[in-house]
Amino acid sequence: MDEIYEENEKVLVHHQNRIYEAKIIKVDPKTSKSDKKKPLYFIHYLGWKEKWNEWIEPNKILKYTDKNRELQKRTNIKASTTSLNNKKNTKKAKEVKQQPIVYDSENSDEDENESELEDGGGEDADEGGEDIEDQESNNNDTGGEEADDNNTSPRSTGSSSSSSSSKSNNNNNNNNNNNNNNNNNNNNNNNNNNNNNNNKRKRNDSKTSHFQSTKFIDIEIPLSLKNKLVDDWNSINNDKSLLSLPKSPNVKDILNKIIEENDKSSECKEVINGIKQYFNKALGTLLLYKFERPQYDSILKTNPKKSMSDIYGAEHLLRLFVKLPQLLVISNLEEKTITQLKDAFEIVLEYLEKNSSTLFLKEYTIASSPYLKAASSN
Repeated sequence: MDEIYEENEKVLVHHQNRIYEAKIIKVDPKTSKSDKKKPLYFIHYLGWKEKWNEWIEPNKILKYTDKNRELQKRTNIKASTTSLNNKKNTKKAKEVKQQPIVYDSENSDEDENESELEDGGGEDADEGGEDIEDQESNNNDTGGEEADDNNTSPRSTGSSSSSSSSKSNNNNNNNNNNNNNNNNNNNNNNNNNNNNNNNKRKRNDSKTSHFQSTKFIDIEIPLSLKNKLVDDWNSINNDKSLLSLPKSPNVKDILNKIIEENDKSSECKEVINGIKQYFNKALGTLLLYKFERPQYDSILKTNPKKSMSDIYGAEHLLRLFVKLPQLLVISNLEEKTITQLKDAFEIVLEYLEKNSSTLFLKEYTIASSPYLKAASSN
């Protein structure tokens, strides 16, 4: 028997070969087509735009429990592995047909279409030239016969025929020259296109090789903290709510507490202190949602001398760890330094997970009408 769900209940939903976190928006008591006893549920996939909201039957929904979350994790890992294998097989199939090249698909398609048009144009021009020559040749023959009928003088007939013939030859030569010029122009255009394609591919190859050679620090965020990120996103972007600021404890308090509780090396403590400095610099440019911008601008005006780590809390500190892998390139770092960074990051994330019940309190307030207007104008 299917479970019964309520409005605003957080659930897990089967969609294709994955399981997503979702929220029940509405419950429709009306019957579905397949089973008259089953209600329909209108759900919103957390972290996705509202255009993906849909009505589904209860057999696709799971209760949000630890057991089902483990099922979600296993299912999504399996789906990702299958997708990766399919991509590898597709890539191998392509490599059999042609040399492996990296290019911009949009530009490549445009260049191929242009090349086909130009080649086709060259063929049409040749065929058109032959038709014109045939027509002129027929016209010249007809003109010669009429000249024989109208002119009794052999000289006038011969003169007329020879002049028509010479004109026809001249016209044919001109047409042939024009066709040759057209063909040369087409060849030049094709050569230019080939050169452009080669240049584009070289640039793309260079970009791809640079990206592949760049290494980033891998930061594993616990699943429970990922759920906090989803809830935070949903509260701000869907519910149009704002975190109550300043937070207590704030980022500075949290990091100082971590240093106090951990008897680690001075290098590790230095990294944790560095996270605070990094947070102060990154908040305004990387860690805010668009809806939070007016609130941030107001804080800057009312607290010009305060650091952002004195005002914001765990929610925004956690967002920093999502961005860090993109910001910390490790190609020029020593192995020892990389290990120290990973150890410090792991300590902070473990503390956030362990104390999540006191750090992530869901202290959100619904934005006022003036604020909504200011946010929409940004």
